[in-house]
Amino acid sequence: MRDHAPSFAASLGNAHAAKEHPVARRMLDKVRCRHLLEELGAPVVERFKVLDSINVLRPDHLVTPTVIKPQRGFNNRGVMAVRPVGAGLWHNVLTGKELDFEGVRGTLVAAALRHGLADGWIIEDLVEGSRPGAPVDDIKLNMFGDRLACGFVRSNAPRGYRWFDENWRPVDTGVHAAHLEPSIPVPESAARLTEIAQDVARRLPVPFVRVDFLVGAQQAVIGELTPYPGWYRDFSPEWDTILGMHYDRAAAELARSGRDLTAVTRITAS
Repeated sequence: MRDHAPSFAASLGNAHAAKEHPVARRMLDKVRCRHLLEELGAPVVERFKVLDSINVLRPDHLVTPTVIKPQRGFNNRGVMAVRPVGAGLWHNVLTGKELDFEGVRGTLVAAALRHGLADGWIIEDLVEGSRPGAPVDDIKLNMFGDRLACGFVRSNAPRGYRWFDENWRPVDTGVHAAHLEPSIPVPESAARLTEIAQDVARRLPVPFVRVDFLVGAQQAVIGELTPYPGWYRDFSPEWDTILGMHYDRAAAELARSGRDLTAVTRITAS
């Protein structure tokens, strides 16, 4: 008989410390994560290029709106989004400043030094809103097998977060409590995003994964899969228990399935 209440923080923390799910750990590498998403046929941005060093970044890499991010970063550290404006200048989408090419590269080098990031980078298409500079929403869904437990929208206009339960009803999970914005609506694409997340998550041999979407005017793509969110210990006691029950059930189902926990596809197994 179980002698303690289900706890998402405890279950995920123990799995992380014990390195129980090798595939989950490989998702932490953005290049392997991208390869995994491609293998699963998930919607992703078309352009994805790996740079071994910031020194090989060239202006012709940035002729269209581009995101530059570290291969092994987290919490958006070291991420830069730029849009060419002509005359050898780029608009930094996140700060609003205009930079020349050396300014772009210098900003990335400074961020890497500040956050202790390795010198390996990714460039990919910037997902655009309805017009240049229009906001794009981050929508992140917490999946336990093919079950959506909850998720949130991080909006830039209005700025803030709003959490939703598995039926897309607003809830307060205790996370982002100081930055909640009650006017953020349910996404128009909520049903479709749920279906995509279910299709991806059910094929992964892990009890939990967060599926991270970027939703623009013309497309919704998966940017990353996140096996260990940085705030997983911040849920309220009620939601820690709810998600702990989801985790335990998904882990039990995975154990009964007999699936190989070390491989998903030929790419992640290599």
